[in-house]
Amino acid sequence: MINQILIIFIACLLFIVSPNLIASDNSTQDISLRDEVVAQVGSERITKADYQAYIQYRQVELKKKNVLFTPQNIQNFQKKVMAEIVEQTMIFLLATRENIICSDKELNETYQEGIQLLGGEEEYLKWLKSNQLTDEYIKEQIQKKSIVDQYIKKIETTISVSDDEIEDVYKKYVKSGWAKRALNTYDFANILIIDFVGDPEKEKQINEIYKRIQNGEDFFSLAQQFSEDSFSKMQECRYYEMNLQQVLPEVKHYLVMLPEGGVSQPFRTQNGWNIIKVLSKNMPGTIRFDKMKKGIYKQLVDRKVRLILKNKLEELQKEITIIYYQNNN
Repeated sequence: MINQILIIFIACLLFIVSPNLIASDNSTQDISLRDEVVAQVGSERITKADYQAYIQYRQVELKKKNVLFTPQNIQNFQKKVMAEIVEQTMIFLLATRENIICSDKELNETYQEGIQLLGGEEEYLKWLKSNQLTDEYIKEQIQKKSIVDQYIKKIETTISVSDDEIEDVYKKYVKSGWAKRALNTYDFANILIIDFVGDPEKEKQINEIYKRIQNGEDFFSLAQQFSEDSFSKMQECRYYEMNLQQVLPEVKHYLVMLPEGGVSQPFRTQNGWNIIKVLSKNMPGTIRFDKMKKGIYKQLVDRKVRLILKNKLEELQKEITIIYYQNNN
């Protein structure tokens, strides 16, 4: 289950400042983090705020994977983060050449969603102040993220993956043992209503959805309509092959207690209100092809996208100048 929706929302804007960059009343530093430039990529500036935000996001990702840093590899990690930011900036430049834009509607929807995730307008303004940011800066980053996402999707439409390619990868996974299920796992569907602040209206909404399920309405239709779990929505509101160590404690309880086909009552997690439906309980063994097909397809698409981007970035790098202004630490 997604454990860091708020952080992901903030960081996935591509260049948003870390939540722990709190301004001090006693600070004598006059230059705002968002104005301190650490690198220039063509016409685009990378600021200290951009760098600190992305490094915080990557640390969260690695922490979830239980990756620990040693003094010897911190410097390499910092260099890798800067290289990733530069690459993302170059992809943005490529996207602008395609005349891709972020519509006012999309900008406003993402902007308003972010404000609600932070707890409303008042909390959002406090967050801006504490992190030395402006409203205009946030909107600019939302637009950049949207433009990059649209560009990647445009590339994806040019890619084809055959059934033979998918089957070949599956056979390799079976032969290597990667398709082997070592632990008991669970497939389940999820309806999430995000609520970080205890909003009574959110509780009312999830209870109304639960009542509709109890009255016989289709779980998946309601999930597609109401769920705010962006990850599972990419998989028809389903999570596949999840072991008990990969889910939140509250979810674990219902996976164990409910039978296959069972639906939980609404329950809270750190992300908000949830209703889950247990689809299957899987014993150790080889994972079936039909369960891995979509995942393999996505892997192959991503691999081909990366190859196309690699070639485009190499060409772009010949045309622009990249300047680093200081060490990033």
